[in-house]
This record gives sequence, C-alpha cells and structure tokens, in this order.
Amino acid sequence: GCYGWSGESTKILNEALANAGFEVIEEGFRNQWNPDDGRQIEAIEFGKKIAKA
Repeated sequence: GCYGWSGESTKILNEALANAGFEVIEEGFRNQWNPDDGRQIEAIEFGKKIAKA
C-alpha cells in the first residue's frame, strides 16, 4: 500500500496474518506517497499476480 512515513504496515499485516495461520504468498506492494504511472502499472500487475495465486 501507499505510505507517507515509515511504511511498516505491510510488515505488520504480514506478521499478523502468518500468526493467525494464513499462508502469506507475497510480501506485499509498497509505495511511498502517490504512485507515478510506472508504479501504478506495477501495482496492477501485482494485483493480477496475487489474484491468480
């Protein structure tokens, strides 16, 4: 997800999911502030990848 400061939410969520017994298939997609066009494309591709998993 997008973040403005420390960006640790992805790590915290992954740890919480793993501790709850979920299989974390990807580490997540992180982007500081608003994504530019290139990062938006990467985010879309990331979404497609995890949707297939």
